[in-house]
Amino acid sequence: MRTLLPLVLVLPSFTSLPAQVVRGGDILVTNASSPAAVYRVDPSGAVLAIHSGAPLTSPAGIGVARNRDVLVVDFNSSSLLRIDAMTGAIAPIAGGLGGPLRVAEMLDGDFAVTSNTGHSVLRVTPAGVVTTLASGSPLNRPFGVACDLNGDVLVADDLGRAIYRVTPAGAISLIASGLPLRLPQGVALFPNGDYAVIDGLVDAVFRIDRATNQVTTWVPAAALGVNPEGIVPDWSGGFFVAHSGNPGGSGVRVIDALGAATALPVLSPPWSNLEDVALVPVLSGPRTLTTGPGAQFTFSLDAPGAAGSYYSLILSGSTFPGWQFPGDPRSLFLDVDAFFLATIGQNAPPFLVDWSNFLSPAGTATASLDLTALAPGFLSGLVLYQQGVTLNGLSITGATNVLRLSF
Repeated sequence: MRTLLPLVLVLPSFTSLPAQVVRGGDILVTNASSPAAVYRVDPSGAVLAIHSGAPLTSPAGIGVARNRDVLVVDFNSSSLLRIDAMTGAIAPIAGGLGGPLRVAEMLDGDFAVTSNTGHSVLRVTPAGVVTTLASGSPLNRPFGVACDLNGDVLVADDLGRAIYRVTPAGAISLIASGLPLRLPQGVALFPNGDYAVIDGLVDAVFRIDRATNQVTTWVPAAALGVNPEGIVPDWSGGFFVAHSGNPGGSGVRVIDALGAATALPVLSPPWSNLEDVALVPVLSGPRTLTTGPGAQFTFSLDAPGAAGSYYSLILSGSTFPGWQFPGDPRSLFLDVDAFFLATIGQNAPPFLVDWSNFLSPAGTATASLDLTALAPGFLSGLVLYQQGVTLNGLSITGATNVLRLSF
């Protein structure tokens, strides 16, 4: 893990922490030292400290769980910690992780953690049980980690100059290796299923075609800035990339769906040693659905940056290549099918309630799904994907994260 140069994220204000620690759409960053801390940037641009000091000693990777709790791996203490999204209380999940570098929540609710000394990808349950998901050849040093929407784990092996796919059973397959990859340290998904990869030596964002595994440069170093440290999708075709040491001003780059990179405004930095970046889910809900008695489910939206906006939740039976916004380079992860057409912009009480409505003045909403009228086990084995959009008139202003729903 590199020692990073001071980072300045320039923002309009610096305020004290509110009652709810994180909200949907917040950008989260880890500061490895001076101080060892986790910060959030809310949609208004305010910077707030989530936690600073013990038990954090050198927070490296950061992720966010489906319920919006914050996951942090601490390199020096070799631990995985959870920060409660509502209260800010911090507690360890597991230790002895061998210099953990990055973390991501898997689709089954466990956590994938890359281990520096173990040269492995670990699986950690929410209860803190640690097992090895993948280790040894062909892995060299797994660094960045993300989860594909089929449940696989995507791994950026920086010293091995490769991107791998690891199944939940631990089978490893190669996605791409060798030049132009030189130090791939982070991986994320485009809406069409391609892979976005940050490289710490080339200082670029590469795009790897999902079908052919061909690697091309998507954002060159001149636009991105040096030492990219973490990457996270904005859920509609763009990304946030945290980096340090850019001669033009270190910070977080906002990359739009066309690959244009701009810096967030710069002000006095509340941190000095940036490591990783994550984005808090706007959409939260159950993983597993049933039919029959008791089959009533709720989904929450938390989008203070879109307070009062009209929203719509959408279902699809598949993802990739996704749905292109009309006249817009952005897109959803969802494919257009019968589920998509039946749910976009729709409400169908009592089956679908508040799937399309207005967010509250606080930017929140709750939608419900009632499957009690269906026979028990009627949809067993079905997998659906859910994503939401916010609108201003007829214009789509944003997209939520994607949820995978299994029956």
